[in-house]
Amino acid sequence: MNSDEQVDRRPVSELAAVLGICTRTIERVRRQFCKEGLALFEPRLRKTRSDKKIDGRVEAHLTALRCQSPPGEQPRWQLKMLADRLVELDVVAHISTTMVARLLEKTNASLLMARSSG
Repeated sequence: MNSDEQVDRRPVSELAAVLGICTRTIERVRRQFCKEGLALFEPRLRKTRSDKKIDGRVEAHLTALRCQSPPGEQPRWQLKMLADRLVELDVVAHISTTMVARLLEKTNASLLMARSSG
């Protein structure tokens, strides 16, 4: 009602103060409402984050790959090569180099912890 053009439309600055949000948020919601109507407020399906699909099996494959020699004439594994190889082996449907780096940090940290505690 406060944004209705037909009935007592309040200025953006006044709405922002009353609702405790910034004026850009009000403008964005108004714009979205003009495009989508009430569908704007319907629940949306959320995409499953790819890191939720990463489990111990993927970590084990990555560790095993790191123990092997890199393909071709490469002196060492690169993140892109590891990500591509995991996809080729059907371990995952897709994985980013960022996720590979995170997994390597995690597994290296856990290996170092295991070595130092023994």
